Amino acid sequence: LEDVSNISFLSRNFNSKVNALDSGKVDWINWIEKNMLFGTVIHGDKVNVDDYSGSKFKVYTIVDTEEPLSKDKREGYLYDIGCGAPLGTANGNNTFTPARSYYNSITAKSISVFNNWDALPLFDSFTLIGHNIISNDDSIRTYSTVYFRLYLFNLFFKYNLFRFNTKLHEGTVKVRSQFEDFINTYNISHVSFNFLPNEIYFKIRNVLEIESELNKFQERIVRISTSIQENQQKKTNLLLGLVSFITGLSSVSPIIDTVTNLQSQLGLNPILFYAGIVILILVFVLIILYYLFPDKFKNSTKSTN
Repeated sequence: LEDVSNISFLSRNFNSKVNALDSGKVDWINWIEKNMLFGTVIHGDKVNVDDYSGSKFKVYTIVDTEEPLSKDKREGYLYDIGCGAPLGTANGNNTFTPARSYYNSITAKSISVFNNWDALPLFDSFTLIGHNIISNDDSIRTYSTVYFRLYLFNLFFKYNLFRFNTKLHEGTVKVRSQFEDFINTYNISHVSFNFLPNEIYFKIRNVLEIESELNKFQERIVRISTSIQENQQKKTNLLLGLVSFITGLSSVSPIIDTVTNLQSQLGLNPILFYAGIVILILVFVLIILYYLFPDKFKNSTKSTN
């Protein structure tokens, strides 16, 4: 178990050193890129996995012990391996030993269905410890394929929620449409006709806080949609006002004739008369603008002061 714990801790860190036969010691992430991703770069100046998935690898660990462990010991080891702490930390008394309240909050997230194993899903790891759980090819296939895919799928969903959240400001309508397509395709309620895969699926989903993040994101989408509709409505009203103004130009000619006749009848100086008319019109326009945009006037007044 101590070896498993150490390997689990080192394997999640990008900068853990690996003895490469051809080039000496290299960073673990570079070894992964070269030997497992066929040269695909996932970390560096141009491409950085930190942007959406964090600066550590996710670790999926299945441990089949030679001897059965008590419930308390098993939970303690789950905490140690799952959190990347030295083995014995949870039930020990050292600098890294968690407070009992925090330890209880972590172990409360565990999946406990049968007496011979327990699993602990966390943000960066999925750890399962049991006795006599890998006894044949079918059980190996179940843990290495079925349950692993459940964890991988939830990580994929969580990753995309964060990605859409950060990209929303780039193109609201386009991103919103892509998000809706993503949700309609991947936000599935059940993954199996059997209870255990569904239990594991929902537990992982709950630990990753997918449901709460999804609800918050959808609330943000609604607020943005409302803002877009309000802006569109303002533009529509402005266009309608412009159309009304253009339509009303046909009635300007009689008004001009009336004003000209009034000036002639009063015998006033034309320059003073029309200057007074222009001032009255400007005052009228300012009153209307103040009524339509009171906040703009208040802000301009504050900036002037």
